[in-house]
Amino acid sequence: MTIPPFIQSVLFYSGQALVVSGEQLLILFGPVLLIATAMHFLAATIRVRAATLMGEKVHIWLTAPGTVVHELGHALFCVLFGHKIRDISLFRPRKDGVLGYVKHSWNRKNLYQNIGNFFIGTGPIWLGSALIVLITFALFGAELWRPLRAMQMAPTDFVTWRGQLRLGNEFGQALLALFQQIHAARLYSDWHFYLGLYLLFCIGSHVTLSPADLQGAGSGLVTLTILVFVFNLSTLWLGNFALAACLNVTHFGALLTVLLLFALTLNLTVAGVLILLSSFK
Repeated sequence: MTIPPFIQSVLFYSGQALVVSGEQLLILFGPVLLIATAMHFLAATIRVRAATLMGEKVHIWLTAPGTVVHELGHALFCVLFGHKIRDISLFRPRKDGVLGYVKHSWNRKNLYQNIGNFFIGTGPIWLGSALIVLITFALFGAELWRPLRAMQMAPTDFVTWRGQLRLGNEFGQALLALFQQIHAARLYSDWHFYLGLYLLFCIGSHVTLSPADLQGAGSGLVTLTILVFVFNLSTLWLGNFALAACLNVTHFGALLTVLLLFALTLNLTVAGVLILLSSFK
């Protein structure tokens, strides 16, 4: 059976809108969520190894500031998206492994509140990332991050494989330059440096998502994806101007990504040390 040309055109246009929607969501959320996924597995490794060496309670209390930030991330987006917080505990370790919680309710017929589930579920990532930026600038100084500001990025780098490889090289060089700056500035003799490392470790190790967080974020992501698709379906004939806006946002996201990579590297180093020490126990 031959498909009429009009139906073919509609299907092709809808497919384009779907692909563009995926690109936009991937550009906006992909890099940070990818790093958060790596943080999640690292945090699990650190928790197990630390419990083996010093007892689980020591690790839980040592990284308590990160737990508080994690729960505040959920609570903040509950407020921003109009959800009612029914109960909250920023830090209350339980035998079942729960360290804190935020219980909330919302109007399931409200589109805005349904989209909010995605940001509430992933709230620890966004708040944790923002605090990592603030802490690094406040305790290490703005000049230290000069190599990051020198990164060269083009909008097309985010949508082509060659551009993404080039960006990966840029990120790696910026991260290496960051460690060289730390060494050149002799920050090892400054207590601010060690306080900053401790806070980055605490927050970084809790930029994670529990199964309950993922479930809530998933329902919100479905609603957000449908909304973005409908928007592109309505406007793509005018041009893909929404993609250009997403690419502009990524200029800030690049700095955020490198700072998160710094926290990830710190946690990776801690995990390596703990694995080495636990192997001798």
